[in-house]
Amino acid sequence: MKFAIFGILIVFVEISEFHFHAGKPEVLFFQPEVHGARDCKISLVDQRELNDVEREYSQRPPELGVSQEFLTIARAAVGDLNLQYPPRNREEGTELFAAIIMYIERLV
Repeated sequence: MKFAIFGILIVFVEISEFHFHAGKPEVLFFQPEVHGARDCKISLVDQRELNDVEREYSQRPPELGVSQEFLTIARAAVGDLNLQYPPRNREEGTELFAAIIMYIERLV
């Protein structure tokens, strides 16, 4: 007789009561029949329920990945400072970012 600890509960079990299938975990999960195992997955929700939850509790990402307020200020900085937008390379992008940040710091 062997014992196993689950949380604070100690359970005594006969090892012969269990049958374990060996294999790659991802294969056992997605294709259990490859190793002679049984698929025990159950669907908890359907796609309509997921869509309803998404619609109720999520937000679309903002345009260009920034808030509307930042976008307004950045567009004003590009126009006021005659900056290159969009930047053509990483260096121009870094310079544009730094110029916009300095523009915002002057406003604050």
